[in-house]
Amino acid sequence: MIFEKLSYRPSPAGMVDAFERLAGAHITVHDVRGVLSLQECDRLLPGRFLHGAPYCRQERFENQIWNNRCTFDCKTQIHELLRRTPEPVLKCCWKGVLEIVVPVVRQGRLMLVLYAGVFRREGCSLPESMADLPAAYFKLYKTLPVLTEEKRHELLELLTLLGKALLTELEEIEKLSENGTREQVILGFIRQNAHRDVTIEELAKHLSLSVSRAAHAVREQLGMTFKEALLEERMARAAHLLNADPHQSIARIAGMIGFSDEHYFMHCFSKFYGMPPRRYQKANARMSCTAERKK
Repeated sequence: MIFEKLSYRPSPAGMVDAFERLAGAHITVHDVRGVLSLQECDRLLPGRFLHGAPYCRQERFENQIWNNRCTFDCKTQIHELLRRTPEPVLKCCWKGVLEIVVPVVRQGRLMLVLYAGVFRREGCSLPESMADLPAAYFKLYKTLPVLTEEKRHELLELLTLLGKALLTELEEIEKLSENGTREQVILGFIRQNAHRDVTIEELAKHLSLSVSRAAHAVREQLGMTFKEALLEERMARAAHLLNADPHQSIARIAGMIGFSDEHYFMHCFSKFYGMPPRRYQKANARMSCTAERKK
């Protein structure tokens, strides 16, 4: 018998691609807390944060009202529902199509939301919600696969497995940070704890150093203080969350990235980016829509 060793290093993007082929449906991953989208080099799941099905993309970025409605329907409402009750759901969007939605939770916190779709219901009748859509949608709708009971169960199992795989990969990335260079360890610690009121004393304990030595190590490795590094991470997450969901409240975003005071968060954001959160959000929304139209 002959064996040949296979070298393989899993990646979040590769795993999602493989699961998408198995599922026979478009898979979308919402990085609820901006963790996977803020790793070094490039985002770990490029192109997976927007629904990629042609039906979803049809005219979405040509119509800002529609774009806002899609975001509210597929992000704001679903995320809020899953924070309260983190269980899989079958979602019918305002355009009349179906998606299987599965939450990914770690230590009681919603981390990711996975979507598989889009489908039409069994039967030939068109949903009432499609009545005001352009004719192009009717043609696209009829080409969509039917979501049968069997397919629903299959997708639930696949998305659940994918969620566990992505969490495992995230944990592996965090372990590599802990066992890497001192710079990687410091950055890994900040990323893992930026959502709460973390202190330099905790970092010192993590590094097995005195507080003064830990503070010196941060400045030496990152060229900034611990507070500055923590703020930089939080501001990057805030920008991601603002761009991902224009309907998310400022208070909610502030809380998710470790600020207990909404007004202090707004002050820090304005100082960091040169404009308040909502103005930043609108400016980036315009640029994003322009970029999507050119694709």
